[in-house]
Amino acid sequence: MDVTYTGDPHPTAVMEGKNKLKGIELSVSGRIAPKWTLTGGLMHLSTEQQTNTAYNGKAVSGIADWSAMLAAEYAADAKTAAFLRMVYSGKAPIYANASETARGARLCDG
Repeated sequence: MDVTYTGDPHPTAVMEGKNKLKGIELSVSGRIAPKWTLTGGLMHLSTEQQTNTAYNGKAVSGIADWSAMLAAEYAADAKTAAFLRMVYSGKAPIYANASETARGARLCDG
């Protein structure tokens, strides 16, 4: 919701109401070989804005419905290790002047 404060001619966007989030998350981690550990996770969120604005009942802006993570770690010895992690974020609604949806994102780092 846009609010104009006394002395400031420019409207300021403020949060109003509550966000309701319900979901489930599953994570698994284990050693698959003497020097290798594999970790993975999956999360699903269902979101709803509970406001007195036009967004009432819509999904919360900027929060993806699905996300996942997969990581592998290699421990060469007691002092040296390397890892690779991949992260996925599904589609997320982004509300500007019109209802839009942000595409999913993928990240790989190590």
